[in-house]
Amino acid sequence: MPAPGDRFQRPAKPAAPPPAKPAAAPPAKPDRVDEIFDVAQHLAKLLERENQALGQRRPAEVAGLQDEKAKLTKLYDSHLQALAKAPDLLAKVRPERREALKALAKKLDGLVAVNGRLLKSSIEANQRVLKAVIETAKRLQNRGAVYSRDGQIGGTAAKGLRTVSVSVNQTL
Repeated sequence: MPAPGDRFQRPAKPAAPPPAKPAAAPPAKPDRVDEIFDVAQHLAKLLERENQALGQRRPAEVAGLQDEKAKLTKLYDSHLQALAKAPDLLAKVRPERREALKALAKKLDGLVAVNGRLLKSSIEANQRVLKAVIETAKRLQNRGAVYSRDGQIGGTAAKGLRTVSVSVNQTL
């Protein structure tokens, strides 16, 4: 406390800082690992939805998921490449978080395998339908016919037959 005649006050002594707690080693770039985890979770959910839509033969829903699937797959792949270049990154992550990431990667592998089988099955089914349509169209057409002077094909008008035109416009 200053004396009554002192014009200036003396600064108070600063309080001693609290004793330092032993700090755990901070994980290296946890945000990167968290980001990988988030992308993997979103991709897993999307694959589950797509697999369900494929299994229930809902091609419009499957088509609607493709842009997001491509973006997430590309992002996940870029994260895995970055992880491969810095393998020490995972070593610095908490063990329980590392195990959760490994389990999620294993889940993704399973979902991708199922997705591949379902897509292959769907493509094969579409090809069988298209082949049947083409074969039916060929069978209904008069194969050896040529155009007559009046624009008819090989006298089909006289026989009462009609030619069949088939067009399929769908992306597999």
